[in-house]
Amino acid sequence: MGIVKNKTPLLAGTIGTIIEMYDMAAYGYMAVFIASNFFANTTPSRALINTFAVFFLGFVTRPMGATLFGWVGDFIGRKPALLISIALMSIATGIIGFLPTYHQIGSIAFIMLIIARLFQGISVGGEYIGSIVYLYEAAPEGKKTFFSSFAMMGCSLGVLIASGVAFFVTKIFTPHQMLAFGWRIPFLLALVGGLGGFLIRRQINETSDFLKTKEASTPAINVPLQKDKVLRPFVLSLLLTCLGTMTTYVVYVYTPTYLHAYHGLPLKSVLLINTLATVLLTLLLPLCGYFADKIKKNRMLYWGLGGLTILLIPYIAALSSNNLKLIALAQFTITLPAACYFSSGLMLIVKLFKTKVRYRLASISYNLSAALFGGTVPLLCSWLISKTGSFLLLGVAFALLSVLTGVCLVDAHKRDIVQTALA
Repeated sequence: MGIVKNKTPLLAGTIGTIIEMYDMAAYGYMAVFIASNFFANTTPSRALINTFAVFFLGFVTRPMGATLFGWVGDFIGRKPALLISIALMSIATGIIGFLPTYHQIGSIAFIMLIIARLFQGISVGGEYIGSIVYLYEAAPEGKKTFFSSFAMMGCSLGVLIASGVAFFVTKIFTPHQMLAFGWRIPFLLALVGGLGGFLIRRQINETSDFLKTKEASTPAINVPLQKDKVLRPFVLSLLLTCLGTMTTYVVYVYTPTYLHAYHGLPLKSVLLINTLATVLLTLLLPLCGYFADKIKKNRMLYWGLGGLTILLIPYIAALSSNNLKLIALAQFTITLPAACYFSSGLMLIVKLFKTKVRYRLASISYNLSAALFGGTVPLLCSWLISKTGSFLLLGVAFALLSVLTGVCLVDAHKRDIVQTALA
């Protein structure tokens, strides 16, 4: 069964992660304008911190969404979970584009913003890993990593589209027009994308893996997390996710805001660099996934992990240079190991768990880690800059985290946890 015959599953699995990451990235790119519209009663720097605090709140509800959609995915089906998540996500994002501002209704405005972000988080909690689970189970043998890589490619496409939309709206409209209404456009477009994604997903069939498991036995509601065979994969999944989410939100979401807000670099220029780097990531992900299926899958993962360990600190240091060429080179360079890491790491996270608990445990571990180490990144960066003038300390933490992840991955190999998953 070739790729062409599976184009609908590929598109259905990818479309959700495109919209998910578009929604999340659009908030990051419009953060400066959101801060001025919803937190106008405070200083600009404090308003930006408040804006990213709201951004983080969306991550708080992701484990809740992972539990909810994980239950639907494991007990009712992958397809219903994916249909509900994409609908809820698009509506929540679109609502942000219609919200009145602080100048119009006062403090109620940012309360409404918080509510919209909380519902975004719930929907995203079941979307991303759900898409990977579906792609993995729908893939033919020998192409599991290649198919799974399309979920991350969808994420990079989402960032790319959001970056591109942000670039064009800031180019078309004046700063005054952006502050007045231009910032709403990226959020309103999510409604259109969500409708398209929902219609595509209505055409897919349930995965054969889920149907076989459902016919064979009823999944146990109480998963024995205390057992080694479940707990160790769960912890490893947390670590793999932690490094990946931090890399995504620092390199491809927070960087443009940082360069514009703290170094005064033109927003159009930094968004263009970010867009081009995301294009490169998008092209590399399926390529890395394809070769990961041809060689030992863990080898690609180790290449990516090693590259990120070496390059993360120099990358963050390069951002402070105010040299657009050096910044572009740094972002393009770090994209190569990121693509190697993302393409194999995501497939491994899903494969670590058995079919009957896969949606729940993979979603919960991923979203718990994302809430702790993904959503906090913009807020932590803003706080570090306000205290030290730099977020280089985060780069040091990054490097230490990647080393810890590598050590745990080696331990998992020795205990046959990863070998079994990759068999």
